Amino acid sequence: MTRRIGLALLLLTLIPASVHAAWWNPFTWKTPAAPVASTTAPVATGISGSRVAPTVEELQQRIADLEVQLRDAVARADLAEGNAAKAIASIAAQSKPVAAPAVANASLSDSEVAAKVRPSIVLIETATSTAVGAIIDSSGRIVTDARIWVKDQAGITPLTVTLSTGVKKSAKLVGIDEIRGVALIQITTAGSYPYLKAVYESGLSAGDAAYVAGYGAPIVKASVYKKTADGLELIADAKPQDNGNVIVTAKGDVAGIPSKFSCRVLEEGTHCLKYTLNASAIQATMAKVALGMRLFIRKEYSSPIEQDVRGQLDGVYQGVKTSGAVEYAIAAASGPNNFDNFNSKLGQDEDGKMTKLYLQKMKQIAEAMVSGADFLKNQTYNLRTFLIDHSAAIGELGSYQIKVAKDIQALNSAKLAEYSAKLDLLTKKKNDYDARIASQAGTTHDYLMEEGSFLEGMSDYFRAEQKTLLSAFSGEYVSIF
Repeated sequence: MTRRIGLALLLLTLIPASVHAAWWNPFTWKTPAAPVASTTAPVATGISGSRVAPTVEELQQRIADLEVQLRDAVARADLAEGNAAKAIASIAAQSKPVAAPAVANASLSDSEVAAKVRPSIVLIETATSTAVGAIIDSSGRIVTDARIWVKDQAGITPLTVTLSTGVKKSAKLVGIDEIRGVALIQITTAGSYPYLKAVYESGLSAGDAAYVAGYGAPIVKASVYKKTADGLELIADAKPQDNGNVIVTAKGDVAGIPSKFSCRVLEEGTHCLKYTLNASAIQATMAKVALGMRLFIRKEYSSPIEQDVRGQLDGVYQGVKTSGAVEYAIAAASGPNNFDNFNSKLGQDEDGKMTKLYLQKMKQIAEAMVSGADFLKNQTYNLRTFLIDHSAAIGELGSYQIKVAKDIQALNSAKLAEYSAKLDLLTKKKNDYDARIASQAGTTHDYLMEEGSFLEGMSDYFRAEQKTLLSAFSGEYVSIF
């Protein structure tokens, strides 16, 4: 709590006095002057309109913006301290819809939506492609379509953002989830930018009105005709822009980025546009994207160090999955020829032959398990060496990738110590069984049954470790590199 209060005070001290007044003193809130038209500003047609004074909802958003910045600062502090779960939860809270006061519950008119939305819709350009995005906080963070990204020898190409006024700004990638089709970028020029609240699909249902907002194009009214577990489907009386669109609610909030679109003809013969939003999936991933997660489908977008890290992690996965040593360790103490068959025959062991066979079986199983433990130890040792040797390059990756790399390194170090201890224990067991084969003195039936139970338990241990490692070195943890 002390740290959070300190962050809040620090945030407030960094904000100019004029901003303090504008945010916290209602008597200083003034009707904003009309923006000066730029000679390069795009001309939009379609629904239009403007307000001469901010609404109550806009004034409340001004106040709430400092709280968002504070939560963001706290989340990044949590991330720096190694508490990723807490950081993700803090940023995720910013995406959750906040109950609006009764005065703001009513939907806006078409012209009010246009006036509210247009200033926050931007055009994003790389060397070879363009996309449309929406500014979602006053610092200039923009949600957009993941498909814009291209690769060159220097990495992801530089980004240029064209504001609604026609002014161009440079930007950088914050995070991306290509699987869910969304990216977050940041305008690098400090300033306060007009923005829209990102609520994604919260509150939208079949039959609700929505709008399709493009850059320099009419803002077109649409309607939700289907809501499924995967997202929303909308119909609008307009064709798609080649560079993408943003879907907004009837209150002018961001509902999401279309994941795909297709044209179809309705019964009355009207040509309509179908938009599909995977907004619920976007909402679930945005907290990680905001922390710098970079999840690509096309791996050619990965940098050399990302490719190396992914290769190492995939190597552990494939090794554990296909390792004969681990499989043999699992199978050695299980199957039809198990210790139960020997236990039932120990009562007939009059000349020690059954004891010797029992010991030989235990030695054989222990040898298989020694090989399995040695394999796991070598896998974790090699990965530990790689992560240490490449720590500087990994430290240049996104913050979320760095956190995942640290988590993997911590898990791997713990497993290295664990497998080393198991290898030592199993080696001692094998040597003990070997010595007892030469001389059975002191080898009781109780000893044999206890050791047999131990080895059967070790078989379960190897099976559990195989499952743990296959889970840890696959999926999102590998794909983000």
